Amino acid sequence: MASLNKIALILVLAMVQAAGGHAQRLTGGAGMVNAGFISTRYKDNSLQEYLPDSIRFGRGYTLIGAEGYYRNGKAIVSISGYLGIQGYQLSGEKMFERSLWTTHVGFGWILNRNANFSIYPSVSFGATGISLTEYRQHPSKEIQISQIVIPSAGFSFHFDYLILQSAVDRDAISGIVLGLKTGYRVGSSAPSQFQGWYATIAVGGLAFMNKKH
Repeated sequence: MASLNKIALILVLAMVQAAGGHAQRLTGGAGMVNAGFISTRYKDNSLQEYLPDSIRFGRGYTLIGAEGYYRNGKAIVSISGYLGIQGYQLSGEKMFERSLWTTHVGFGWILNRNANFSIYPSVSFGATGISLTEYRQHPSKEIQISQIVIPSAGFSFHFDYLILQSAVDRDAISGIVLGLKTGYRVGSSAPSQFQGWYATIAVGGLAFMNKKH
């Protein structure tokens, strides 16, 4: 995580420099809904001890979530939140469900010059939680057995393409954007350790102004 901290410092300094520049730049924001998949490795047996021996959850989660960002020139500041879900596991009259959530603030830097297609890396910091829930059929009851929350950091690559423009002129760009994101997240808080590779697709809207300073 130390290397991620160094990358974040470099990106933040670049954002400050961009904010103080005098060149023409795009300024605005975007919001998207996301869906995808994450494959995780998790080291902590404290959740497994609540489960019957016959139940073993896999590494994969289906991800759904949302992300929004503000752009100032080539600098990006984002906030994202995801929920990871797995199928239910049945044991007698009990069902068990394990779920994952993660929320991060990210800092990125756009690498290319095309206003309709953006490629940018990002580092992010936040928290990740893993929950175990039991459902009983007789009587009908839902019990959250345990939840573990750990600080986490991540690195990701983003590819955003403006597929439909609703306004095009010299001073504004807006429309519908299609995005692809792939990345890695890691967290540690004794005795828990978490890491996972993920990929999502996204659709949403953006609006940028072309400003001169």
